[in-house]
Amino acid sequence: MMPPKPVVLIGAAKAGTTSLAQALSMHPEIAELAIKEPGYYCTDVRTTDFSQAYRKLLSFEESRYFSSMALTPRHIAFVSLKENYSRLIKAATEACPNARYYLDASTAYLYSQTAAAQLHAAEPKAKIIAVLRHPVSRAYSHYNMARKYGLERRSALEAFSQESKLERARWGIDECYLELGNYSEQLKPYLELFDRSQILLLFHEDLKARPDEVLQKVADFLGLSAFVHSIPENENKAAVPKSGVAAVFASALKGGIRDKIPSGIKRFGKRILFSEPDSLDKDARTVLVRYFAAEIQRLEELLEIDLSHWK
Repeated sequence: MMPPKPVVLIGAAKAGTTSLAQALSMHPEIAELAIKEPGYYCTDVRTTDFSQAYRKLLSFEESRYFSSMALTPRHIAFVSLKENYSRLIKAATEACPNARYYLDASTAYLYSQTAAAQLHAAEPKAKIIAVLRHPVSRAYSHYNMARKYGLERRSALEAFSQESKLERARWGIDECYLELGNYSEQLKPYLELFDRSQILLLFHEDLKARPDEVLQKVADFLGLSAFVHSIPENENKAAVPKSGVAAVFASALKGGIRDKIPSGIKRFGKRILFSEPDSLDKDARTVLVRYFAAEIQRLEELLEIDLSHWK
């Protein structure tokens, strides 16, 4: 039997990638890595450069994590050593003997300016999946997630306006609300390096409206049997703290601490501490619409598709 090949879910962040990754990992021929987003190919994203708040949120020490006999499941890390990334793959494929693929769902790969080249050099036959979401709604969802984890105290208008003045927002330092919606620039290196038959582009609105059709499209793309399980309900729904006390409590439960909390307790805690966010206000929306107008046009030209429903 041929060794499993990589299927790489490169992003975008806040576009339904967590739910899609969960659905993919339930297929008997796809092995799930212990770290959902290992970020191995992001050689330009250095955790040593992260802000104190982001280092606390990440809460990952590579040598300590891989010194354990068993690899503890966690959502995100930035694995730097090849032997450690190889160990993730080996453990995953040994636990899934029928695997034809292993899943690396690192959403930082779409942001990274080195990941496409690094991935192509290591795995030129990799299968790549990208999920795109309207950049305005993606940015506001991202903003509410940052509020949820106590990383954002500014108004949406302040946050978006300030980032729009940056040359390029930096992962782990800035929130990247706008930067992560610059899809045309992010997709271009993948389209240049990989054969188009190796790349599957999906849209968040289809993931929400027609999940079973999307999974069938993924199965056809990977040459797998149909998925038995549908895309699970999103556990990362937009939510904001109900009070200042809730914000402080949520901020304390970061990184490795949050990963260890059972999902049932997490859901209970979310009902007590969080509520649905308000709709995006008019002024903040105007900033985003103006910022992304040219980007949507560039994306249409790059992909040769009609995105009039995004305008």
